[in-house]
Amino acid sequence: ASCGQDSSGSKTHYVPSDALTTEGDDGLAIFWDVSHWASQIVYEETYLDGMPVGATIVGMRIRLGDNGLGGGSQDAFVADTIEKFEVRLSSSENGPGTLSDIFADNRGSDEVIVIPETSWEIAADDYENCDGICEFGPLISFANPFVYAGGDLLMEVAQNGGTNVRYADAETQ
Repeated sequence: ASCGQDSSGSKTHYVPSDALTTEGDDGLAIFWDVSHWASQIVYEETYLDGMPVGATIVGMRIRLGDNGLGGGSQDAFVADTIEKFEVRLSSSENGPGTLSDIFADNRGSDEVIVIPETSWEIAADDYENCDGICEFGPLISFANPFVYAGGDLLMEVAQNGGTNVRYADAETQ
């Protein structure tokens, strides 16, 4: 994942810090054609290298990766609409490998719904399909920014709909 730099001079942070030049070792399924799907991802504080306490997170970028099984590209991406899409950020009450199955138990008291439930229109050329390290897609701006307070960061993504099953580049630990 990446946070983008804009004309105000905000800095781009890549998670993990070498994500610009290194493909992750896994894939996170996104854009599912399902009635409802939700996932929580915890970013260990050490993966947030260089993000200062008090930084305001205003958006994110993702890129397609392989299928998480080590090589090979996916089919070409086509235009899509996620009927209901929501993203939350907070500190994490539980670290990597120890998340509770009850999502609310993992959320910190600083939780912000950065993208309230909305539809997400995705153009066919928003995500490059490539062999190797793909470019990041467009900035997904947050309606409500999140102020990073330090520690592990929890991201929760929920969606309903979509016709593409694709894998975002991901890193496991």
